[in-house]
Amino acid sequence: MSLTFFQTKDNCVAAAIGDFTVAWIERNGLWSGRMTFSKAPREDLTASDFDWHWASAATLTEFKLAAGEYEAHLSKMAGLNRRNIPNLSTPWGKSHTAREYQPGIIKVTTAGHGGFLLNPDLNDVIDPEWRSRNGEYEEDICWAIVAHTFPELFTSWEMRPANRILKDNWPYIFERLTGTVIPPSESETKRRDAFFLQHSGKWMDRTYNQAKTDPTKTLIQATVEAGPPSNGVRYYLVDTERFKNQRSARGSFAYVIDEALDVRVSENEQRLN
Repeated sequence: MSLTFFQTKDNCVAAAIGDFTVAWIERNGLWSGRMTFSKAPREDLTASDFDWHWASAATLTEFKLAAGEYEAHLSKMAGLNRRNIPNLSTPWGKSHTAREYQPGIIKVTTAGHGGFLLNPDLNDVIDPEWRSRNGEYEEDICWAIVAHTFPELFTSWEMRPANRILKDNWPYIFERLTGTVIPPSESETKRRDAFFLQHSGKWMDRTYNQAKTDPTKTLIQATVEAGPPSNGVRYYLVDTERFKNQRSARGSFAYVIDEALDVRVSENEQRLN
């Protein structure tokens, strides 16, 4: 597999990686690696030809590192001996594609969804806390469990998002299995847990709508720690700008009611608002 860096016609840094061509492109103020499927000669390519997001790369150094890792990915892929299987019936419908990673591990795509299918013996290898009863691991999140359990079947390019998914969603299992400690900065679940621990027992938004009587206010249905309404419900009118700012802040998973600033209204009053 070959990797060659070059410049596009409009002086963007690009890389030819085997049969793939990627470039470091700015879109809406953000830099990233983008891919093109254009058949035009390299010297005629411009930034507008690169339509597909390929890799996060805020700096040129990150782009070049990603290009090198992708070249290694393609090289390893060539030796993994993944085998196509036609017309497979799956839990998500008839397969569009089915690829055997090894006997007993098949990745499928369908019109609606997809994922990995494991036979019973290989499914038993999966840690019990992660194990699917039927050996089905859907393609959005649970596929990462298969990658972690059988890393020899995956490339480092594929393992990077798999590890990110596992740290985000199941950090405590990941720590137990790997002996590592995941900081909250690397795990959405840990950030969420820290947030609710910090605001334990406080009233938080469960649902919200713009107030009918005042466009600058938001009507919030609040419950304790954003839990089920069976534990009690309160209604508050809050400043919309403050609500949006807190809700969108990194590390925030709910709006925390401030009794000094937010106006509590009765259940009858909330119907008017």
